[in-house]
Amino acid sequence: MQQQLKNNTANSNGWFLYASQVSEFKINNTDIQNCKANNNGGSIYLLDSGGVDSYLGNSNFEKNQALGSGGSILLDNTELQLQNSTFTGNQDGIGGAIRYLNLKPVFLMKQKNLTKDSCKKYYNNQCKKNAAIIFGNHIASYPQYASVLRVETFHVDIRQYPQICFNNFRSGLSNFDFSIQFLDELKDNVKQINYQNANALSQLSQELISEITNYNCKVYEEENTLSLQNQTIKIEGATSVDYNYYNQSKIVCLMNNFKVTGVSSKSTTLILQLNGMKTLNNSNQFIDVNNIKQILGVSKRRVQQLFM
Repeated sequence: MQQQLKNNTANSNGWFLYASQVSEFKINNTDIQNCKANNNGGSIYLLDSGGVDSYLGNSNFEKNQALGSGGSILLDNTELQLQNSTFTGNQDGIGGAIRYLNLKPVFLMKQKNLTKDSCKKYYNNQCKKNAAIIFGNHIASYPQYASVLRVETFHVDIRQYPQICFNNFRSGLSNFDFSIQFLDELKDNVKQINYQNANALSQLSQELISEITNYNCKVYEEENTLSLQNQTIKIEGATSVDYNYYNQSKIVCLMNNFKVTGVSSKSTTLILQLNGMKTLNNSNQFIDVNNIKQILGVSKRRVQQLFM
């Protein structure tokens, strides 16, 4: 398939191409510019399609836009090889050039004998001046990491990042605040919009707004929590909060007035649930990250927490 297309708008997904359950395709020497989708995939939207023999190459995507995800291309559970293509000045909510969902395609896999290109991936693709409002200026999927911002009341050890350990944390500590920040696959900050700003809302599709409003952090006690010295480890304060915009430099889940009480000589378990965050399994499929255990080991007056 060879095409040159400019200045077009699709009411929903993928102006140039929307395809579902296509087993094999080849797109070559295509030039797509100034196309817009009011939802996802400014120029191309591929769903449940492709395979290792599917190919997109030697193509140019310039100044395309989506109000949802994938300024130029949205890949949903789609496999393909992408080579020798250029993405310039594309924009959207997530994944300024490309967003991929549910499956990580082969062209994004780390290759030992290849160096990264300007898209921070492989196979000699070029990315320039692409922009996304929420995260992933060039290529993006989901929030995949989280960082706990440092607080004065205890030490946060990030040497084994993304595993995080809280040290010198004392049971019965006065109410305090701590924040959880979402990060994308490159460990860049995931942003959020001010939902009171009508102009900010108008720049995103309703589908994407529905997705990002579900970003949430929740801490809760595991069932069968141990009763230790006739007391139970309890958590109080803001234990379920949305991932919110407070100002441009403060976009977090703010766990405020948080308190852990109880005295223990053993360990107990809390669960951290991060709604909206995903990770890859062994089949390169994305799965939810919603049951991160926090081990609270109390020795006299000291509690340690480990995010695993």
